[in-house]
Amino acid sequence: MKKFLATLAFAIPMLANPIVTYNTTGVFSSSGTSTSLDGALSYTFILGGATVDLGPPGGLNPSNGSLGELNSANVSADLADTLTITIHQTGVDFAPGTGTLVGTIAGPITPTASEAHITFTTTSTVINGVRYQVGNLDYLIVPNSTNGGVTSIQGIISYSPVPEPGTVGLIGLGLAMVGMVARRRRA
Repeated sequence: MKKFLATLAFAIPMLANPIVTYNTTGVFSSSGTSTSLDGALSYTFILGGATVDLGPPGGLNPSNGSLGELNSANVSADLADTLTITIHQTGVDFAPGTGTLVGTIAGPITPTASEAHITFTTTSTVINGVRYQVGNLDYLIVPNSTNGGVTSIQGIISYSPVPEPGTVGLIGLGLAMVGMVARRRRA
């Protein structure tokens, strides 16, 4: 029984909630930077990111997270551009890595009205087991009269847990020990 409890003590930390930390950067194809120039006016990608708890109890899988914001305050133009959002996973319980999401920006916008949209053509990316997916495939880019011209791009972050070989081994060992204890009690 003491061996069983010792095995269980080693297995419990492996069941901890998985935590992922990430941040995002954005680049417009027209400028090669996070600010797109459309005549004398510009719109900007604002960085996103978070630390997300993806496991129960207390965590959510999938979870929502910010992929960044598009600031189009006081822009009055017919927009046409491409935005590439790069996700930088910095690790905690998952290995670091990068992935990209790509959206096409098109349509007219003024400070009080908008028909401009960002439509994502690359809608998800997987970085070392963690999936990042845009919340909507199509976002209306809001004018200055709505939320100060800031459009929030939300994402869904998830992972499919695959037990590590050590975890599977400990579970198997624990079950074998429970079987042995039960067999001895019958004898």
